[in-house]
Amino acid sequence: MAGLTAAVRLADFGHDVTVVERGPTAGGQVGTGKIDGLDVDTGATAFTLPAVFRDLFRKTGRPLEREVDLVPVTPSPRYVFPDGTHLDMPGASRAETAVALDDTLGHGTAAQWDELVQVSEQMWQLLRPRLLDHCPSARDVIWLAAHPRARQVLHRGMSLRELGLRYLPDPHLRLILDSYATSLGGVPDRAPAALAVFAYLDQTFGTWSVRGGMQVLIDAIQRRLGDRGGSFRFGSPVARITAGSGCVNGVQLVDGERIPADIVVSTVTPGRIELDGHRKSRWTSAPAEGRSVFTLFLSLRRQPSFPERTVLLTDDGPNVTLTHRPSLDPDRPCTATLHADCAAQGDDAGSTDWTAEDTADRHAQQLLGLAASRGVDLKRHIVDTRIRSPYDLEQQVGAPGGRVYGIPWHGGSSIRRRLPNRSPVHGLYFAGASAHPGPGLPMVAMSATLVADMIGHA
Repeated sequence: MAGLTAAVRLADFGHDVTVVERGPTAGGQVGTGKIDGLDVDTGATAFTLPAVFRDLFRKTGRPLEREVDLVPVTPSPRYVFPDGTHLDMPGASRAETAVALDDTLGHGTAAQWDELVQVSEQMWQLLRPRLLDHCPSARDVIWLAAHPRARQVLHRGMSLRELGLRYLPDPHLRLILDSYATSLGGVPDRAPAALAVFAYLDQTFGTWSVRGGMQVLIDAIQRRLGDRGGSFRFGSPVARITAGSGCVNGVQLVDGERIPADIVVSTVTPGRIELDGHRKSRWTSAPAEGRSVFTLFLSLRRQPSFPERTVLLTDDGPNVTLTHRPSLDPDRPCTATLHADCAAQGDDAGSTDWTAEDTADRHAQQLLGLAASRGVDLKRHIVDTRIRSPYDLEQQVGAPGGRVYGIPWHGGSSIRRRLPNRSPVHGLYFAGASAHPGPGLPMVAMSATLVADMIGHA
């Protein structure tokens, strides 16, 4: 998504743009696959901050609403807690959220959550002009780290879990807050309190999907790039970004072919390709920490009874997100996807060797058992399954260890440890989940926008 967004904007600016893609199609993790002859979403199925994509289409041609059908996800999502409680979280409506919380979790929980959202709104108002409207300068980073107001608003030195303990006496609400860390490849007791900003974004802008699946959005962006004169090279993995005399001059493919370029925008995880002229480890070494995601694709005899997006929250295990595309005919066969945060691929402490015999299969059965224990019994409806482990992710999208989120949000210093959008090598830029401002569909699209604005018109 980052590569496509940057390419469209740069092509619209008048640059001659080529997208060099290792896979057979555009979209990376986002797209559509097949299981039992049916379409299944392979990556994210929903996002917040739809204005990011509206801005992309409005500034490059026909508006987004004339290309795809955006639909709000309601509930957004359904949370299922360890004690069996179900909470259908409304979208961008504080009034409806207050009613749902007090009715489901008890009187007073709405006030707790509203106070947390107010805290996270202050975080957003402080972070947006210094981190999202432009690539942060050294002065911005120092201000965020040291200024008394920044330290107060961002609760510097406090983890996301500690923030929850301060503002959310109800344990159900604390699990919701924790999930903002796990959904981005981190852990709640190491993630900075500032990740609470996502609570404000969800509450204010809602959660959205695309009718027909996210592949429809990918196709629309790809068409827009073609309309602006851009081109694709599929099945062309890059081995090296080449440079000379301090300036980038192209990319070299695995097969030895060299493609010249005056500007290169890399959306690749560090450690996957070589970078001429770079010696700093954060640009050349794969992330050594952070979690991955385990995915189970299912074909079902009929549409499941749970909502389009359902999240099974746990105290200390993986959080599981179940998604499916709603159908007008609930008796027709359909597909569903189960995503769960998990240890990355590897043989060191904290990692898992997902290639070991039966490891992935056993984990899939455990996750299905967890779903069944929460009242989401899929086993009796399953026709076929397909597993994508962190090892598979590593092979398919090139993220070492399957760490598709890049450097995890662990501590305030993660801002400095992420790839900057502009590198010291002239003409080389970074976008995507490993670069500023981080993972998630809106954020990677923002990173691409920042890069395109830095490069400017041809």
